[in-house]
Amino acid sequence: MIKYLLAIYLFFQGANIYSQNFDAAKVKQIDLLVSQLSDSAKRNNYFEKIDASGLIHEKSFIVFKKLIGSFSTEVFYQDTSIYAIENITNYIKDDEIVIENYYFDHNSLIKYELKTTKTKNTDNNEVLQHHILAYFSNDNLVGLTQVINDDYVFDVKEQKRVKARAKSDNEGYASLINLRIY
Repeated sequence: MIKYLLAIYLFFQGANIYSQNFDAAKVKQIDLLVSQLSDSAKRNNYFEKIDASGLIHEKSFIVFKKLIGSFSTEVFYQDTSIYAIENITNYIKDDEIVIENYYFDHNSLIKYELKTTKTKNTDNNEVLQHHILAYFSNDNLVGLTQVINDDYVFDVKEQKRVKARAKSDNEGYASLINLRIY
């Protein structure tokens, strides 16, 4: 009986190790795919690009607008497939910079990166608040690396928000690209 229990235990341990190796291999494959979308590929006009930038205002006292920050977005695509969406948001009040990148393969989210930094007023050094790297395959999380120095939590609810926003942005920019092509 002990031999059977030991055999079953070893079987499940082996399956668990295989699953972890598969996820690690998938993460490496995604990183390789994303690295092909490197700065050199972007600079060599391999991809077409949509740029958007502007100011962020907040209404106060119904009529007045107060400047609270700025944003910049770059979308890299080829034909009608979007490969990357890079968002940078700069908030004036907190001296906070939020860099959010979405990477796609066949219009499916494969990698999400979020980096938030704040600048200290006294010495102008940037302090990392949190840095998230999430890897997706078939809409499932296969890898997660996170450095968190504040109260940010990348839980299932946040993962759903990220996937929904990625899908929404991808569809929105894809329709814009289709308008530009025809």
